[in-house]
Amino acid sequence: MYTGKRPSGIWRGLLTGLLAVALTLPAAVAAGNAEELAGNWSEPYVEALAEYNIIALPESECFRPDEEIALDTFVTWLVSAARGERTDTETCLSIARNSGILDSSLEESERITRNTAAQITSLALTNLFGEAEEDDSLAQQLKDFASCHMCRSYTSQCYVKGIMIGREERVFGGEAWLTRGEGATIVLRTMDPEYRLPPEPDPEAPALLAPDAAKRMLEADDQAILLDVRNEEERTEDGYIPGSICIPLSQLQETSCSDLNEHKQDIIIVYCQGGGRSAQAYELLKSLGFTQVYNLGKMSNWPYGLETA
Repeated sequence: MYTGKRPSGIWRGLLTGLLAVALTLPAAVAAGNAEELAGNWSEPYVEALAEYNIIALPESECFRPDEEIALDTFVTWLVSAARGERTDTETCLSIARNSGILDSSLEESERITRNTAAQITSLALTNLFGEAEEDDSLAQQLKDFASCHMCRSYTSQCYVKGIMIGREERVFGGEAWLTRGEGATIVLRTMDPEYRLPPEPDPEAPALLAPDAAKRMLEADDQAILLDVRNEEERTEDGYIPGSICIPLSQLQETSCSDLNEHKQDIIIVYCQGGGRSAQAYELLKSLGFTQVYNLGKMSNWPYGLETA
């Protein structure tokens, strides 16, 4: 309670110290940001995004690049980038909902996976930035390409455009939680293509067989096998390439391809729905000594018509 007396010498010293801390806080925070970001892989991306005035680096608390990011923060940065200026969170969330890039089932304050970030970013590229989709066949070289059927088209676009590269070589890591450093990098690469890192074809990844070459091989060799590694439900609902046989990838893995043992020297051309399972089947067959294995990739690569069950 105030008594009208002046503070004692001890209290005057304490108040003076607190005032000094308060006056120097912005500089201390900025120094903290600099020290925290120094040497972090995301440092140039975070600083560039701050220069674009999409994030307020010096005025905020320490950036924490390795901390998991919340959905509302990521969407705020992304929508702000589309608008070309820093915008408040509520406005950004409203724009994201109205433009169809934000799934209403997502909790705004919750952390998000890389798969979810890819979905939001891919939709933003189309709906907010006006970018056309690119050929995503190169994404089939990812070892975990088939891990998320629902989000595969989104992760593929972010990957082939160089917006989201794999956490490891040929591994997208979609189930991992997105960090703030990754979020800043994604936003910067989305708004400024100069920062993108499109992938190069991996010479060790299974090369895709051109459909015309596959057609010629099948017509020329009665022993050649066209192998569909989807499940029977997909085959019934979506059709299949004429002349193909169906052995699901899970069955091949469980039986070590024993159903095909008598065809180890024959041509085997593998395909699936999206390309990921055919790549896995290709690698499995090669590892088990099958000598003439080819990967056609996704079924839509086949331009000569399908049959339905």
